[in-house]
Amino acid sequence: MASARIGRVDFSLEVDYRIEAESGMRLRESYDGGEVSALNLSVRLPNVRSRRQVFITYLDDDLLISRDALGGFDLLRRRDKEFMSQTALAVPSNEEGDDSPGA
Repeated sequence: MASARIGRVDFSLEVDYRIEAESGMRLRESYDGGEVSALNLSVRLPNVRSRRQVFITYLDDDLLISRDALGGFDLLRRRDKEFMSQTALAVPSNEEGDDSPGA
């Protein structure tokens, strides 16, 4: 969902779409419509069956480029991620002489 403020009016836009893998580098994006909301009113966007192929190129572990057939592109950066500590993932062992973590 995206939102914007124009003057004193807040707008929100929600788009319905699907992404399907066609290969390791190619995705198919399908748009199925959406909804625009402002001033306590919501308007459903028509179901315009729009599709495009998107080609993915990874630059490194954190950056990728998404390009479509018309030359449009997006540069995407992976968000910072927090992982659970390894101690939170350890499962205590109930058997004596067990060498597994938590023994």
